[in-house]
Amino acid sequence: MKKSFDFTRVNTIGGEVFRPILAASVEYEGRKRPFNFVVDSGADFTLLSRDCAVELGMSFDGFRRDVHGICGQAPSFQKKVRLTTSGFEEKPFDATVYACRELKHNLLGRDNFFHQYLVGFDGRERKLYLDDRRE
Repeated sequence: MKKSFDFTRVNTIGGEVFRPILAASVEYEGRKRPFNFVVDSGADFTLLSRDCAVELGMSFDGFRRDVHGICGQAPSFQKKVRLTTSGFEEKPFDATVYACRELKHNLLGRDNFFHQYLVGFDGRERKLYLDDRRE
């Protein structure tokens, strides 16, 4: 099943940009909350921001992995969650994610999310395309 989503207009210090932002619910140890995620083909892993992790009651301990990005290196901690993607609510999936104290945005990365969906970006039309691979 293929679905499309409009990019989201975001005002930044540098001006207006459009990002492929997707809503997804995260369930962790009985708590389930909706969050917005940037769909990031450059992210190796799905990363949860400090605010998301705290709201879900996650601790910043356990298996540690240092994540590296354009802003440097930050410690993150592996967690097992259940993700429900907007538009595909009938098919949640288990995922390994990393909670990062220093991250301000949630990122859907290649390791879990891109295994579930064929992902496409159309910059000119400002569209994100997801094609469910699990059918």
